[in-house]
Amino acid sequence: MDSSYQTLINEWKKIGCNVVQPIKTVNLRLEPKKVLLSQNDVILTKDNQVYQFDIQNESQIAKLKKHESKIKFILRQENTLITSDSEGLIVIWNLIEKRIQRLIKLTSSVTSMTIYKTTLFASSLTPSIIHQWDFKTGEKITQYEGHEKSINQIQFLPQKSTLYSCSDDGTVIAWSTSDQNKKIRLKFQGHYDPVVCFCIMEEKDLLFTGSKDLTVICWDMKNAQPIQKFYDFSSLTTKMIAEKNQVFIGFDDGTVIGIKPNRRKSFEVGVIITSSEDETIRIFSIDSKKSKILCEGHKSSVKTFSTSNEGNLVSIDADGEVFFWPVKILKAEKENKKKTKKTKTRTNEEIPKQEIEKSILSSKKLNEKVTVFIDGKQYQGDSNKSILEVCRENGIDIPSLCYHPRLHPLSTCKCCVVQIETTANCFRKACACATEIRDGMKIITNSNEIKGFQRNAILELRQKQRSRALTLKDESFDKSTEFGRLLTNVYDKFVDNSNGAISIDLSKCIDCARCAQVCDKIQGMSIISFPARSIGAIETVLRTKGNFLSESSCIACGQCSVFCPTDAISEFDQTSVLKQQIKLGDKRLVVGIAPSARVSIAEEFEMEPGAISVEKFVSALRMLGFDDVFDLQFTADLTIMEEGTELLKRLKDPNAVLPMFTSCCPAWINMVEKLYPFLIPHLSSVKSPQQIFGAIVKTFYAHKIKIDPQNIYCVTITPCTAKKQEIHREEMKSSGFQDVDLALTVREIGKMLREISINWESIKETSFDDPLGKSSGSGSLFASTGGVMEAAIRTAYEIETKKTFPKLVFQELRGLENIKQTTIEFEERNTKGLITFDFAEVMACPGGCLGGGGQPRSHINILPKRIQAVYDNEFSLPYRKSHTNKSIMKIYEKFLNEPMSEISRKLLHTKYRPNAHQSEVKQNSINMFKFVMEGLSEHNSVLVLFGSQTGTAEMAAIKITQILLESKIKARLFEMNNYPITNLSSEKFVILITSTFWEGSFPENAIQFWKDLQSFSFRLKNIKYSIFGLGNSTYTHFNHAGRLLDIQLKKLGAHCFLKMGEGDYQAPDG
Repeated sequence: MDSSYQTLINEWKKIGCNVVQPIKTVNLRLEPKKVLLSQNDVILTKDNQVYQFDIQNESQIAKLKKHESKIKFILRQENTLITSDSEGLIVIWNLIEKRIQRLIKLTSSVTSMTIYKTTLFASSLTPSIIHQWDFKTGEKITQYEGHEKSINQIQFLPQKSTLYSCSDDGTVIAWSTSDQNKKIRLKFQGHYDPVVCFCIMEEKDLLFTGSKDLTVICWDMKNAQPIQKFYDFSSLTTKMIAEKNQVFIGFDDGTVIGIKPNRRKSFEVGVIITSSEDETIRIFSIDSKKSKILCEGHKSSVKTFSTSNEGNLVSIDADGEVFFWPVKILKAEKENKKKTKKTKTRTNEEIPKQEIEKSILSSKKLNEKVTVFIDGKQYQGDSNKSILEVCRENGIDIPSLCYHPRLHPLSTCKCCVVQIETTANCFRKACACATEIRDGMKIITNSNEIKGFQRNAILELRQKQRSRALTLKDESFDKSTEFGRLLTNVYDKFVDNSNGAISIDLSKCIDCARCAQVCDKIQGMSIISFPARSIGAIETVLRTKGNFLSESSCIACGQCSVFCPTDAISEFDQTSVLKQQIKLGDKRLVVGIAPSARVSIAEEFEMEPGAISVEKFVSALRMLGFDDVFDLQFTADLTIMEEGTELLKRLKDPNAVLPMFTSCCPAWINMVEKLYPFLIPHLSSVKSPQQIFGAIVKTFYAHKIKIDPQNIYCVTITPCTAKKQEIHREEMKSSGFQDVDLALTVREIGKMLREISINWESIKETSFDDPLGKSSGSGSLFASTGGVMEAAIRTAYEIETKKTFPKLVFQELRGLENIKQTTIEFEERNTKGLITFDFAEVMACPGGCLGGGGQPRSHINILPKRIQAVYDNEFSLPYRKSHTNKSIMKIYEKFLNEPMSEISRKLLHTKYRPNAHQSEVKQNSINMFKFVMEGLSEHNSVLVLFGSQTGTAEMAAIKITQILLESKIKARLFEMNNYPITNLSSEKFVILITSTFWEGSFPENAIQFWKDLQSFSFRLKNIKYSIFGLGNSTYTHFNHAGRLLDIQLKKLGAHCFLKMGEGDYQAPDG
């Protein structure tokens, strides 16, 4: 024993480490290669032979020989042993009879195996395929193809009917073993080097993966999103085990790290057990520093360890010597749990220096300044920033595609790979976007190896685009499969323009998942499915299989198009329509500029917001061929006049519906009509400024210039993709024609202006045309979130009180916060703010129109600059309130009479309707529940529970509850996860409404309820229930969640008082 090792022993003794000697040893006189150690015996291999020893009686039980080449894997299930070799031979042994039960031959070496009951999963080297066998009968069941390189580990979860596998291609795939038409469920993509092992913490739906890049990633199993990455390991991950609420990760230097999720959804980390080349076993507890044990005695490296029948530790080394230790691990863990109320990780002072160097989480203060070395130069940065952020702050260029500062880094494109020094002159690769800096970190961004890797990553993305296009064009593609039907039905021409606002070109998609993230995390819609990106861009785009985008719950906000780096998702480009109309020249071309468009147009020419004056913008539009250029801020003033008056009328009417919601955002209107139709009475009836503009142009202005309205072609320039849909609403024809003929985004008009090579420096300034050209500051505020309310309050207050408003600027309504509120006194009436309120503004996009889906794709810090440009414009205008704008007063005097007049209602107001396809509960559903109510009386109390992923089931539940209440039946409505399930046994009547999500599972807001119901210990004999399942009957798992509920409730003794209902929204009767 050398002096350094003795020093380490002494250090451990100082901190309370107990050095123990073995109870006994058994020498098997064999140097094993593979070892299976159980409580009673040990099975080990040497070369091509298998040995079984009784370790209690110190005797050999059997010697098994069949393989002609080196044995690579051994598995055991009770008395069945499975071995495989480097030539692809799999042998099934009967350990009782000591004979071969069956032989299975693969075409190449076995790379991984796992078993469940009589099912064997084995992966072959070439090709990289997982084979599924019934090893009792020898029948091959199926095979799984999808990995591009060698498979390293496979694991089967029978409860989820899911098989997991990891590969040298850097991915983990979740395979469906129940659906043979669509085997790939999810792909976990975040490592850029081979994934060598993984483990699953099933109770928390967590997946841990370890890679040759010396990182470990924790994933959310439900959506394949990375939760946390662990870095700075000193050696390669070799094995992972999930044990209850902890994960043990083993490394090839013998270290084992323990990771435990805590209540804050972060992770506590400590060194748990190590066994290495120093021929010892060290045991540490993650819960308490009191259990530190050093098992000393092995003379060669420890191969594996287990527990004996008595719970003591048993270990075996490379010499074949078995040691029994007086260490009862399981008992010690239980005692620690009783004594320790709170888990506690050891501090750096409590851990030996050698372990600290191997630990992955050194505590780090937020925003602490640290020093890093990039390409040999010293820089400083905040400790919570990524390498990519620090490099860009210091002018160091690193390419990236999938990264966006407002989104969680997924590291899917691999373009931002850098090298990080681990030890002297030893480097590992890491994705700069997802790796936080730490003090002393040495980073290389410009080596030939890195440049080559980045170049290859980009080439792979280009190849992915090309191969996807070829797949879509391939006429021999199997159209009988579900995936094939999807291609045939939706994407014959690559592009889906079905909703008229957003265009999806799948041949450009690189699976970066930006669109899915923004749709889910920022917009909260989850229309674009991140989990399905593993199957390719097809289902990335739509969660609803085989449907056009127009048939989904998409509200056309267009945020996905703003975040898309390759233009695979963009606004529905209609510049060619305008060009054709200009070429025809048979109509008067009239255009209106939206408030935010006049600010952001400069960004299309790489200038700061507001850098191009609106007067130059007007001149540029005339150069394009427009006859009249008007200002939509003028019609925004009209909107305020009408909306402010409507608000006052509602406040005075005791029977009016309050709160009143603004209606100028068409994406918000889409959301209400599709997902929340019960809010329709709350919407203001006033049209958006765009639609008021079209109605006024084709009535008032047409009459003024003595031209037939059908000879006017009305165009708007907007920040919004949903405006493209709005112009085609049936209600938007109050002029007798389609009020607005074409809506173009800022990006589209920027493209057209670039095509004519406009020179902004030399262009002369001209003013808007009359009479729709003079606006107030209130109209300009429509561009920013909170601006509509601020403008409306200014006017409503002065109209109502006949007093000058005490202040013009409401700082509490300004800025980019998601939720803002204020209180305004209207004589004796007082609006109460957030809890009880009278007026609410809703905008679908971050920052309002300034962050709209049709705005330029600019950098992250652009929104504050845009909003400041709006406020500067508002301050500069001669009129600050809509009702003080003389041009507005003149149009009321000459044409509209007064706000809310008969002609105003006809031209400037509209109606809304539920979207029957997606959210309206069909009459047969209502009839069914009326039938249910025939067995109820007003003395009954009904519990209504719902599980909903997109809002359809939620709307059905709300409608059912309303019907019950209207019938004087007491009804209570709960989201399933929010209902205290312990109260269920006291209920009498329960109605359950649910959709089925993804591969037959429950919606996210019902998963916990389902888990609790499965473990429910009370009988439900007194409950009468009915279940209603919603969905699409073409979906493979249609109403699967409803059926599971039905089965479980019957098991618990509940009585079904009405046969399960199934709502198929694709059926003719809904």
